[in-house]
Amino acid sequence: MRLDPETHDRLLALTSHLPHALANLLMQDVAVSGDEALGYAGASLREMTRVAGANPVVWADIFVENGDLIADALATHRDGLDGVERALRTGDRGFFEQWIAQAAEARNRMLEYAYRTEARMLNRIRIRVPDKPGVLARITQTLGAAGINIEDFELRHVSPEYGGVLVILVSGGDNAELARTLLRREGYAAA
Repeated sequence: MRLDPETHDRLLALTSHLPHALANLLMQDVAVSGDEALGYAGASLREMTRVAGANPVVWADIFVENGDLIADALATHRDGLDGVERALRTGDRGFFEQWIAQAAEARNRMLEYAYRTEARMLNRIRIRVPDKPGVLARITQTLGAAGINIEDFELRHVSPEYGGVLVILVSGGDNAELARTLLRREGYAAA
């Protein structure tokens, strides 16, 4: 897709630079609360702040060079936050139901572009994995040998004793069922 430079910069401000700014802001807000808050950080915070602290020299250049467009994106975001704050203070359940449903629909559309398939065709498989060398290789080789492509994945480490949870996305219900069957045969708890 060809874009003129202005559109390109505006879209990057919204889809890349704004998330970086928000990740840094959120991480600093939590850090100010001290080690207790950092220690209680869950998967949601880790996922939202994955890009926080990216190369400061590179990102300082990006923020300065595209500053006006990033500021515009922040202003629009701030307006949205004001609406969320009003709904929180008034207990507007209907707002949240609609707001979350709209976000889910938008995310599904984004995933359709990312994976070039209908997001509803992507199936999430959760696999409990031990904290041992070679586990990921064994899982990917098992699925690859069956011709199952992993569209995306995420590894959430819990502890050395528990291990973690590997979340994979595969396209198509048949592939998902086959993947679960194969992984269970290998001794993994796959749901």
